[in-house]
Amino acid sequence: MTKRFLVQTGSVLTSILLIVGIAAAADQTQPAVDQTQPAGSPSAHHFLMEAAQGGLAEVTLGQMAADKGGSEEVKEFGRRMVQDHSKTNDELKTLATTVGVSLSTEMSSEAKAFQQRLENLSGAEFDRAYMDEMLEDHLKDVNAFEKQAVDGQNAQVKEWAKKTLPTLREHLALAQNTAKNVSAQNRTDRDASGGMSAAASDAPERTGQSASDE
Repeated sequence: MTKRFLVQTGSVLTSILLIVGIAAAADQTQPAVDQTQPAGSPSAHHFLMEAAQGGLAEVTLGQMAADKGGSEEVKEFGRRMVQDHSKTNDELKTLATTVGVSLSTEMSSEAKAFQQRLENLSGAEFDRAYMDEMLEDHLKDVNAFEKQAVDGQNAQVKEWAKKTLPTLREHLALAQNTAKNVSAQNRTDRDASGGMSAAASDAPERTGQSASDE
């Protein structure tokens, strides 16, 4: 009976060890960021990839604005984007390494196309196009980060999204204000230009009238 008990006990222990070994192996092969999350939940992998591409674009386009901006306000906005998003990009690289995601090292094709468009613009046209894009981009960014901060399935990615949100919201408010000022300045410049043109076109007529009156 004792021998039978020992045999049974040994079998049980062997089974337990086998189960533990299988579980450990499965845990090691489990991807750091689950890419097959429940329907409706924001994919951490997709979120990180888009955040990386967006961050690269913000720095590249921000540097263009700092160099080519027609107004000092737009130049300053560009410098702020380079400073803040460079820091955010570094944090993102560290996070991606931790959770096992390989990030893109290039901007999206859409961002590259927009960069080419900006290359051909200057002055007020550059400012208007750049700020319109920044306003749209940061609206999308805030929405994506808010969703990840609430519904994200990876705890580390979710926490980073929460941490980054205040900066993005500040960027959005700054983009709204700068875009508004750029638009107002453009209207003022057009009105001033139109007024001068009208005055110039009226001048010959008035001169002619004066000559005929004399």
